[in-house]
Amino acid sequence: MGSCLSIAIALIENSSVTSLDLEDNGLGLEGVSHIGEMLLENTFIVDLNIAQNDLKTEGTRYILDKIKETDVLQKVNLSGNNLQEYDGDLFKEYIEETRNLRVLKLNHNCFREEGGMALGECLGWNDSIEKLELSWNHLRNKGAKAVAHALTMNSAIKYLDVSWNGFYLDGCKEMAQALLKNSTLEYLDMTSNRINKQCLQELVKGLKGNSTLKGLRLGDNPMTAAGAYFLLNEVQEMANSGLEEIDLGHQSVEPNFLELLERVRESRPDLIVKHGAVLGQDVESKDEEQELMDENPV
Repeated sequence: MGSCLSIAIALIENSSVTSLDLEDNGLGLEGVSHIGEMLLENTFIVDLNIAQNDLKTEGTRYILDKIKETDVLQKVNLSGNNLQEYDGDLFKEYIEETRNLRVLKLNHNCFREEGGMALGECLGWNDSIEKLELSWNHLRNKGAKAVAHALTMNSAIKYLDVSWNGFYLDGCKEMAQALLKNSTLEYLDMTSNRINKQCLQELVKGLKGNSTLKGLRLGDNPMTAAGAYFLLNEVQEMANSGLEEIDLGHQSVEPNFLELLERVRESRPDLIVKHGAVLGQDVESKDEEQELMDENPV
């Protein structure tokens, strides 16, 4: 890992570079150790991307120990580093104590239930992270609920991406409770979370009492055309809602959905609603609920 050592040496006293992108460079423990030592000396770098480097537990523990000493980083990307369920605990101290971290990306790991619970616990105490990405992490059951519950206490996160997990019914119930109490979150991505119409009915309970959420993504969920209509009909009744965009992805809709959308836009002309084919009007569509459930990564 001589090249990584050379980079680290060159950056020790460099005051011009503020962003370091080493994604997919096979750093491993040896490479990240050089970067960690350099970051103890260089406090000008505020954006660190070491995603897809197979750091695993030891490499991640090492870099977190180093960056929390100086706490100057504003953006950290540790996505795709083969982190497992028990690795959520690695982030507790850093997330609870950091005062400067604004963006944290942990996509494409495998935190599952225990890891989600550990992250949820410390996120509740964090007051600096504004953008959090946790997509493709097999978050489900207690793990999904813990992440959602963190929003009841957290007053910093504005953007949350939990797409391609398994929130399903219990996760949606907890998210609804969080939305009732949270007044900071502006963007929520719950793409592909096994959300059917029953889940939507729970999620809507939170949306009705929330006035700050602006963007909601729900594509690739088995909600069906009936579920899409139900959601839009409920949004029509939300007088205090701040929603500006609803993204249903490729979800097909019935013609009556378009009719309803026209009525909604009479009072909310700027509302953007993205959806898929219109049944009976566009290309042939079919109910994809079972297909989506089968393809879900959890």
